[in-house]
Amino acid sequence: LNMPILFIHAENDYICYTIEGELAKPMRGSCTQLTEKVVQSGHWMAQEKPTELNKALTEWFFSLPS
Repeated sequence: LNMPILFIHAENDYICYTIEGELAKPMRGSCTQLTEKVVQSGHWMAQEKPTELNKALTEWFFSLPS
């Protein structure tokens, strides 16, 4: 994929651990403009840390070239 892509990891997600595990390897190899961020939450990131998640989304969105 050759477009900007954001993937947000949940630091304490033990259901779907992607920070150091094998799950994210294909994404890292296939996305040329990948940005990864980490939010300190469990699996239900939007419910557990909505402010932090929205901050990560907003910062990434406004960092994109016009």
